[in-house]
Amino acid sequence: DAERRWRRLGRPFDAARAAEARGRFLLELRDEAAADCVRSVIETYRQLGARWDVARCRRLLRRHDIVSTHRRGRLGYGDQLSPREREVARLVVQGRSNRDIAESLVLSVRTVEHHVARVLRKLNVTARTDIALAGRTGDGASAAGGR
Repeated sequence: DAERRWRRLGRPFDAARAAEARGRFLLELRDEAAADCVRSVIETYRQLGARWDVARCRRLLRRHDIVSTHRRGRLGYGDQLSPREREVARLVVQGRSNRDIAESLVLSVRTVEHHVARVLRKLNVTARTDIALAGRTGDGASAAGGR
């Protein structure tokens, strides 16, 4: 299915969008698995730092009279790169510009700039070209090199 294919391509946000579409479909069918599917998508979006998408999915559940029993706070990654920051780092290593990255990930250029700044800080480097080096030396291997 589309979700699995996006995951294999290393595109977690696109995989989440495909899962969200499946969840919407299941909600329309009033399928028992619908709420769990959408909750799983919410968790994925939360891990990716996609707050607008989390809010949209929560509204979707409310429209179908499905309430969440609790809300957890935003996941903190400390000095580790978040999944979204890893994705941005991978694209930076490929030589993509902030504008290209923004278009690929459907983000604003400003948001990409913030992600790049956090990647640089967390990897303790000062230049975009150093991100790849940090990945090769093990300082941020999972960050820059992908999974």
